[in-house]
Parts: sequence; structure tokens; C-alpha cells
Amino acid sequence: MPAKSKVCTKCGKRKKLECFEPKADMKDGKRSDCRQCRKAAVSLWRKNNPDKARSQYERARAKRRTARREYDRRRTARLYADSPRYRASKRAYSALHYFTNPRYSNGF
Repeated sequence: MPAKSKVCTKCGKRKKLECFEPKADMKDGKRSDCRQCRKAAVSLWRKNNPDKARSQYERARAKRRTARREYDRRRTARLYADSPRYRASKRAYSALHYFTNPRYSNGF
């Protein structure tokens, strides 16, 4: 019979399994510290290590940005290759931009 609750190793309180984050390498599939204790520990670490926390944030942000750009690039390429209507609308927008932007118009 699987356990419905677990004791947090940080605060020592017995809590429902829903109060623990998943962790695959644990016997019961849950972390040993509850979400509240984990949140407090992470907040304290961030407060004590602002440079490392900022660095981690920046790396994760750059990774997300790169992934999003790659997704957008693949999606646009697929749309452009598959749709004559999309290609025509892009050409029309580019022409309109070219002729209405004084930087590119050269006196047209």
C-alpha cells in the first residue's frame, strides 16, 4: 500500500505527497524536503548569492531566447515554403515598407 504522506527532512512535519516536488531517483519519486522548505532554501540562496543567481537567470534566458528564435525560424521557413499566399503577403509588405520608408526610397 503506497504512503499517502511523508515527513519533510527540513521542517520535520508530516505532509501529503502533493506537498513534495517530483524527483525520479528517489524511492517514492518525491523530494525529501517539502515545497515550502525548498522555496525558503532557494530564496535564501538567491539572497546570499546574487551574482550566481543573476548569472543562472541570464544563462536560462539566453537559452530560452535561442530556442524561441530557432522555433520561429523553422516555423517561418515552413510557412514560407508551403504557402504561396504567405510569400505574396511578405513580398507586398516588403515592397510597401521599401517605398514608404524614406531611408530606402532614394527619392522615388
